[in-house]
Amino acid sequence: MACVLAGCLTKSAQFPFHFWLPDAMEAPTPASAYLHSATMVKAGIYLLLRLDPAFGAQAVWAVPLVAVGAATMLAAAVQALRHTGFKAVLAYTTVASLGTLVLLAGLDHPTASVAAIGFILAHAFYKACLFFVAGTAIHAAGTKDIPGMGGLAPYLPMTALAAVLAGLSMAGLPPFGGFIAKELVFEAKLADGWLVLALGVGVLVSAAMVAVAFVAALRPFFLKPPRPLGEVRPESPGLYLGPLVLAACGIAMGVAPGLLNGPVLAPAAAAISAGPTGAYFKLWHGLTPMLAMSAAAIALGGLLAWKWDSVHRRLAAIPALDLLSPQALYTGTMAGVLGFGRHLTDRLQDGRLRVYALVLFGVAAAVLAKGLAASGGPQLPDMTVANRPYAWLFAALLVVGALGAALSRNLLATLLAVGLVGYAVALLFLKTGAPDLAFTQFAVETLFVVIVTAVLLRL
Repeated sequence: MACVLAGCLTKSAQFPFHFWLPDAMEAPTPASAYLHSATMVKAGIYLLLRLDPAFGAQAVWAVPLVAVGAATMLAAAVQALRHTGFKAVLAYTTVASLGTLVLLAGLDHPTASVAAIGFILAHAFYKACLFFVAGTAIHAAGTKDIPGMGGLAPYLPMTALAAVLAGLSMAGLPPFGGFIAKELVFEAKLADGWLVLALGVGVLVSAAMVAVAFVAALRPFFLKPPRPLGEVRPESPGLYLGPLVLAACGIAMGVAPGLLNGPVLAPAAAAISAGPTGAYFKLWHGLTPMLAMSAAAIALGGLLAWKWDSVHRRLAAIPALDLLSPQALYTGTMAGVLGFGRHLTDRLQDGRLRVYALVLFGVAAAVLAKGLAASGGPQLPDMTVANRPYAWLFAALLVVGALGAALSRNLLATLLAVGLVGYAVALLFLKTGAPDLAFTQFAVETLFVVIVTAVLLRL
C-alpha cells in the first residue's frame, strides 16, 4: 500500500512531489489542456479510486490520503495566488484540484465517490477550456503574465465568452457543473465528519479558486490593458470552437445533470464504492450548510480577486512561502542529495587501496559467515594427526603466509608470503588426490612470483 501510494501521489502531483506539474506548463497549449488538466494527471487519481474498495478500510491508506490531499490543496492555493503567469496560475489550481480528489479518495463515505466523479468531470471541462483560452490570450497579448494583459475581448470575442463561462464554472456558480461538484465536495467532507477540513481548508482553497477564476476569465479580456496593444491577430474557428464546446459541456452538466447520472455516474460511483451509492447529480440541494459554505467561498474569492495585486505582492514578499514552491523543493532536495554524496565520498573514498580491499573482503567474509551460521556451521574434515598429519603443517603454512602478506610493509616480502600461500594450497591439492590441480597451482604460483618479482625489481 505504501508503494502504491507513493506512485499514485507522485503521478498526481501531490505535495511535496508537485513540482513537476507547473514546470510542465512550458509544453504547447493543447498538451497542457489535454494531458495536464484532464488526462495524464488523473491516472494516479484513477488508480487510487479503483483500489479504494480494497484498501479504504485501512488507516494506513485513508489517513495519508486525507493529510496529503489537504496539504496539497493549501500549498497549491497559496502558490496560485503568488504567481502571475497565466498557465502557471492555472497549473497550481490543477494541483489544488488534484489534492481535493486525493482527499476525497481518503474519505470513507458513499458521497465521496459521487463527489470525486462530479469533480473530475467538471474540472476537465472548465480547466481544459481555460488552458486553451490561456494559449490564445498569451499569443495575442505577447506576454505570459496576467498583469500584462487586458482589453482582448474586442479582438477575441468568442474566446472571451468561453473564458467567462469556464471561469464561472470554476468559481462554482450555478447553473454550471462546477457548482454541483463543489456542493458534492463540501457534502462529502461534512458527511464523513471532517468538519475542520470542510470549513477551514475547503472554504479557503475554494476561495482561492474563485479568485483565480475571476482573474483568469475577466482580467485579460475586459480590464484596461497596462500598455497599448499592438497588432492582435483575429481568432479563428479552430481556436475558439474547442473552448466553446468544453464550456458548453460545463453548462450542460449543470442544467441537465440527469444526462450523466445513468451512463456515467452510477457505474463509476459503484466501482469506487464497491456497490450502489444511491446518490446522483442535481443542481439544487436546498438551503443547506454546503450552500452557505459555497456562498462564503464565493464572497471571499471575490474579495481576493478585487485585491489581487495587493494579495499577490504581499504573498510574494514572504520568503518562507518559497519553501512550498516546486523550484525551492527541487533545488533543496538536489542540494541535499549532492551534499550527502560529498560527505559520503569524503568518508569512504579516501584514495587508499587497502581500505577499499578491507571493505570488500570484510563484506564478503561477513556474508560467508552468515551463510555458514545459517547452515549450522562449517562441516570440517577429519583433521586428526593420526589420519592426516600433513594437514596441520599445510594449515600452518597457510596461516603464516597469509599473516606475512597482510602485515609485511615490504613489497617483495609480501609477494613471497603470497607465494607461500599458493604453494601450501598446491601441496594440499597434491595430498588429497588432485595432482592435476596441484601441478597447475605450482606452475601458476611460480610464474606469478617470478614475473611480479622481476617487475618490482625493474621498477
